[in-house]
Amino acid sequence: MSVATTRTNSVTTVYGREVTPRIGMVIQADQWAWGARLEDCEQRDAIPGFAGADFRVEMWNTQVSLAVNVVITGRVPTRRAGDYWLRCKIVFVGDCEPDTVVKGWIKLD
Repeated sequence: MSVATTRTNSVTTVYGREVTPRIGMVIQADQWAWGARLEDCEQRDAIPGFAGADFRVEMWNTQVSLAVNVVITGRVPTRRAGDYWLRCKIVFVGDCEPDTVVKGWIKLD
């Protein structure tokens, strides 16, 4: 997978509004019961064995913080429980192993 598809995209336009993943937004993978808030990642730059990540998420069930990148793939927001969400790709950055990519949602604020 190329770097362009695994790093967080900068800007996506949805109905004339520019949207970009940022700290504090909530993501939810399709397999998750709960969402997770994007936090700052101290290791943004690539080093040997680690491609670099823009965010971290703390997993609610294990209290483990994982490095992730988020790429917005949706174009039309969906209303869920009173909030607007867009489809996204969540990339769990591998530490000396391949990245894991899952599909999910990102909550618009």
